[in-house]
Amino acid sequence: MPKVVDHEQRRQEIAAAVWRLASTSGLESVSLRQVAAEAGVSMRLVQYYFETKHGMLLYALKHLNEVLEQRVRARLDLGREPTAREIIRASLLELVPVDEHGRMVSLVFIAFFVRALNDPDMGEAFRGDGTDELAAFFAGLIRDSQAAGASPAWLDPEREVATLIAVANGMGPDVLVGTATAEKVLATLDYNLDRVFPPVD
Repeated sequence: MPKVVDHEQRRQEIAAAVWRLASTSGLESVSLRQVAAEAGVSMRLVQYYFETKHGMLLYALKHLNEVLEQRVRARLDLGREPTAREIIRASLLELVPVDEHGRMVSLVFIAFFVRALNDPDMGEAFRGDGTDELAAFFAGLIRDSQAAGASPAWLDPEREVATLIAVANGMGPDVLVGTATAEKVLATLDYNLDRVFPPVD
């Protein structure tokens, strides 16, 4: 009986190989041949799924965002309805290099960001990665919390969300180079979250 091949899984395995290479040597030197070797498959197989390096990189970026969403959902599988604070914190935690996976993700995003500066398609992929929608969702959670009297009414939800995302995104590279610790970033993140969602005594 012929072996059933999961084509999407194969694409995802190739994307994971792109991430590993990008996190160690950036994207400029990544070739289809290198990705094939890293994934443990033939060059022909990589070309079967991706006609060009450009298409492969765009898929790898898209799939990374999907993986992060899956990890957030796993963090929020608490056996109960998560609070607004927990939802926002779990989402932002994926942007901070607190472990090896987070470190890899941060390095990959930096590599893709550098390429996006001179690649219109990659830049468009960054702009369409769902960040604006996520920020709007977070702002909605804060408004709901304000309406319930759990968050200060004077807060500007959009500005608070922008600050929280800036902390997670902006301090991540400091952890990578050793000028800050993951604990410091999380403490700063929690400090700002506590301003938005004051702890109940």
